[in-house]
Amino acid sequence: MERELVCPVCGKVFRSRWGAQRFCSAGCRRYSYRKNGISHEESAGGTESIRTFYCARCGKKVDVTDIRDRRTRFCCSHCERMYWKHPRKDKKKTDQNQA
Repeated sequence: MERELVCPVCGKVFRSRWGAQRFCSAGCRRYSYRKNGISHEESAGGTESIRTFYCARCGKKVDVTDIRDRRTRFCCSHCERMYWKHPRKDKKKTDQNQA
């Protein structure tokens, strides 16, 4: 049951080996799964910004161009982890001074 298909991730034409095959390779399949079905072309995003914010940890400006991008406070998962893992020392000092 071979048929010619187009990979939704990279756009490469390939021959399917079984009926349910959608991707040309395991790499494209994993990429699609990680990005929730976003292809390489779509992941580049549009030029128009939907929303803009500054990262709460590093202060970097973030322009969100894809509606599936749900970031609202941090530029990346690393900044979010570090923000919650290492609370600001300034906050602790002000709490102690008030007591």
